[in-house]
Amino acid sequence: MEVNPDIELSEKELGMAKLLVESQISRFDPYKYKSEYYNAVYNLIKTKAEKEQISCATENEYASAGNVIDIMAALEASIKAIEEKEKPKRRKKTGKTDTLRVIRYYSN
Repeated sequence: MEVNPDIELSEKELGMAKLLVESQISRFDPYKYKSEYYNAVYNLIKTKAEKEQISCATENEYASAGNVIDIMAALEASIKAIEEKEKPKRRKKTGKTDTLRVIRYYSN
Protein backbone atom coordinates (compact mmCIF):
# COMPACT_ATOMS: atom_id res chain seq x y z
CA MET A 1 0.00 0.00 0.00
CA GLU A 2 1.47 3.33 -1.08
CA VAL A 3 0.93 6.45 0.95
CA ASN A 4 1.29 10.00 -0.35
CA PRO A 5 4.67 11.16 1.03
CA ASP A 6 3.40 14.72 1.54
CA ILE A 7 0.88 13.55 4.15
CA GLU A 8 2.23 12.43 7.48
CA LEU A 9 0.27 9.64 9.17
CA SER A 10 0.91 8.13 12.53
CA GLU A 11 1.10 4.35 12.88
CA LYS A 12 -2.23 4.43 14.75
CA GLU A 13 -3.98 6.27 11.87
CA LEU A 14 -2.55 3.93 9.27
CA GLY A 15 -3.48 0.86 11.32
CA MET A 16 -7.04 2.16 11.82
CA ALA A 17 -7.42 2.82 8.07
CA LYS A 18 -6.20 -0.69 7.20
CA LEU A 19 -8.54 -2.22 9.78
CA LEU A 20 -11.50 -0.25 8.39
CA VAL A 21 -10.79 -1.28 4.79
CA GLU A 22 -10.25 -4.92 5.72
CA SER A 23 -13.51 -5.03 7.70
CA GLN A 24 -15.45 -3.90 4.62
CA ILE A 25 -13.96 -6.47 2.25
CA SER A 26 -16.30 -9.30 1.24
CA ARG A 27 -16.90 -11.55 -1.74
CA PHE A 28 -18.99 -10.03 -4.48
CA ASP A 29 -22.31 -11.84 -4.80
CA PRO A 30 -24.16 -10.66 -7.93
CA TYR A 31 -27.32 -12.51 -6.87
CA LYS A 32 -27.55 -10.20 -3.90
CA TYR A 33 -28.42 -7.32 -6.25
CA LYS A 34 -31.52 -7.01 -8.44
CA SER A 35 -31.76 -5.14 -11.71
CA GLU A 36 -35.05 -3.26 -11.92
CA TYR A 37 -34.43 -2.58 -15.60
CA TYR A 38 -33.86 -6.27 -16.33
CA ASN A 39 -37.03 -7.22 -14.45
CA ALA A 40 -39.11 -4.60 -16.30
CA VAL A 41 -37.86 -5.73 -19.71
CA TYR A 42 -38.33 -9.40 -18.78
CA ASN A 43 -41.93 -8.76 -17.67
CA LEU A 44 -42.64 -6.79 -20.85
CA ILE A 45 -41.35 -9.63 -23.03
CA LYS A 46 -43.27 -12.21 -21.00
CA THR A 47 -46.52 -10.20 -21.34
CA LYS A 48 -45.99 -9.78 -25.07
CA ALA A 49 -45.23 -13.50 -25.48
CA GLU A 50 -48.54 -14.29 -23.80
CA LYS A 51 -50.15 -11.98 -26.39
CA GLU A 52 -51.69 -9.75 -23.78
CA GLN A 53 -52.32 -6.08 -24.38
CA ILE A 54 -49.42 -3.93 -23.19
CA SER A 55 -50.51 -0.60 -21.81
CA CYS A 56 -48.37 2.50 -21.86
CA ALA A 57 -48.71 5.47 -19.58
CA THR A 58 -50.78 8.32 -20.98
CA GLU A 59 -49.87 11.99 -20.85
CA ASN A 60 -52.31 12.49 -17.97
CA GLU A 61 -50.60 9.75 -15.98
CA TYR A 62 -47.21 11.40 -16.59
CA ALA A 63 -48.57 14.80 -15.60
CA SER A 64 -50.10 13.45 -12.40
CA ALA A 65 -46.94 11.52 -11.55
CA GLY A 66 -45.45 14.46 -9.69
CA ASN A 67 -44.44 18.07 -9.87
CA VAL A 68 -43.46 18.35 -13.52
CA ILE A 69 -41.89 21.64 -14.57
CA ASP A 70 -42.07 22.95 -18.12
CA ILE A 71 -38.42 23.90 -18.56
CA MET A 72 -38.98 25.95 -21.73
CA ALA A 73 -41.73 28.02 -20.09
CA ALA A 74 -39.51 28.62 -17.05
CA LEU A 75 -36.60 29.63 -19.30
CA GLU A 76 -38.75 32.02 -21.34
CA ALA A 77 -40.13 33.61 -18.15
CA SER A 78 -36.60 34.01 -16.81
CA ILE A 79 -35.36 35.67 -20.03
CA LYS A 80 -38.38 37.97 -20.11
CA ALA A 81 -37.76 39.01 -16.50
CA ILE A 82 -34.10 39.80 -17.28
CA GLU A 83 -35.03 41.80 -20.40
CA GLU A 84 -37.61 43.81 -18.46
CA LYS A 85 -35.08 44.49 -15.73
CA GLU A 86 -32.50 45.73 -18.26
CA LYS A 87 -34.81 48.04 -20.21
CA PRO A 88 -33.65 51.64 -19.92
CA LYS A 89 -36.12 53.76 -18.08
CA ARG A 90 -37.42 56.60 -20.20
CA ARG A 91 -38.74 59.86 -19.00
CA LYS A 92 -42.41 60.26 -19.18
CA LYS A 93 -43.57 62.55 -21.97
CA THR A 94 -45.75 65.28 -20.60
CA GLY A 95 -46.25 67.17 -23.84
CA LYS A 96 -44.32 70.16 -22.51
CA THR A 97 -41.16 71.31 -24.24
CA ASP A 98 -38.00 71.35 -22.20
CA THR A 99 -37.23 75.06 -21.86
CA LEU A 100 -33.47 74.61 -21.50
CA ARG A 101 -33.32 72.51 -24.67
CA VAL A 102 -35.16 75.21 -26.63
CA ILE A 103 -32.84 77.92 -25.31
CA ARG A 104 -29.73 75.89 -26.22
CA TYR A 105 -31.12 75.21 -29.70
CA TYR A 106 -31.72 78.87 -30.51
CA SER A 107 -28.55 80.15 -28.88
CA ASN A 108 -26.30 78.15 -31.26
